[in-house]
Amino acid sequence: MPVTQRIEDLAKDLREYAFILLDGEVEYTGDDAGEVAAAVEHAFLAAVEHLEDDYEIKYTVTCLPEEAPYLGHCFDSGDPDYDQERERRIEHELEVNPWAWCLAKVTASCGGYEASEYLGACAYESEEEFRQTESYTEMRGEAMTSLLATLASAAVHGNVARRVVAALARD
Repeated sequence: MPVTQRIEDLAKDLREYAFILLDGEVEYTGDDAGEVAAAVEHAFLAAVEHLEDDYEIKYTVTCLPEEAPYLGHCFDSGDPDYDQERERRIEHELEVNPWAWCLAKVTASCGGYEASEYLGACAYESEEEFRQTESYTEMRGEAMTSLLATLASAAVHGNVARRVVAALARD
């Protein structure tokens, strides 16, 4: 599913979640809760547009050691000689290049929150080569979507918590 579709689905889920939370509150019922939930969805989508420009979300790439063995497992081109040559090259490159066989981690972070995506059994010449792949683009989108879900949840729960604290302070 494309990242933009996942973000739109997340916004709809956020709207439904906000409606459920607000509909249970005395001050917000029925239509009022629906209007506030729609405003939450609209605000979320507007915020995503801003965040998608990478003004507030920071991305990092980390190369981690891959635990899965590469010998006999990393290539299946149909040509055993080619596959063995690739394995020998990885074995040689691992001495100087951690990207030769690794677990790639892409992290999106914002405001003290973060979300990461992982891809194992990677064989690249460098981080730069990895960043040029479709895998990186997809992982970045997935990490951003997960981060946005975390931020949306924190915002909704923070808003509810502030109202509860305010209500307790009045009593």
